[in-house]
Amino acid sequence: MKTNNMKSTILAILFALFCSLTGYSQRKVEILETQKLPNIKLSYFGNSVSSGGMLGGEYMFRRKAVKNNFLRTKEHFVTLNAVYFKTPNLNENIMLNAEWLKRTRYKDGGIFTEFAIGIGYAKGISNISPPTYVRDANGNETVKKPDNTYILPTINLGVGYDFMPKQELPIKIFGRVGIYPILYHAFLYDERPKFEIGVNTSLEIFKRK
Repeated sequence: MKTNNMKSTILAILFALFCSLTGYSQRKVEILETQKLPNIKLSYFGNSVSSGGMLGGEYMFRRKAVKNNFLRTKEHFVTLNAVYFKTPNLNENIMLNAEWLKRTRYKDGGIFTEFAIGIGYAKGISNISPPTYVRDANGNETVKKPDNTYILPTINLGVGYDFMPKQELPIKIFGRVGIYPILYHAFLYDERPKFEIGVNTSLEIFKRK
């Protein structure tokens, strides 16, 4: 009997110590008000062999504060992005993709991290060099259009800084790295991750003025 009581006491002490170290017993979640208007972002998109630009919009559907040993604010977005990029000697390309994005802010500072997963539709729109010609039955020649169109998933990780909390500027700067794991023709036969560097602003600030 004494052995069982001692084991129970030791387990209780260990559990209390775990809660104290991890902040488990003090964890508190508070649902916060979301933004009514979307964020707009503009960024560079590419890697060592391709380059282009991305224009995107983010709509926030959930925001919550998680408090334990430190404060974190977690924001959830649905995003829609339009991308243009080109690969030397291959194609000019366009891509549309939608993502679920989670942005985590730390304490009351401007630093944040991001994680996003999504699905996209990509298409080549023109050949840069060399052009490929097609001859019809009458001998007329036309430039062959790219035929690579496909669906592709996306996975992105990022980090950034929000100037609003301290400088009161409605601007975020961020960098992301992502993989697009579809290999099809020469268009995306590229194992290099894609990089994204850009700025993000909230339309909500104009509503407050």
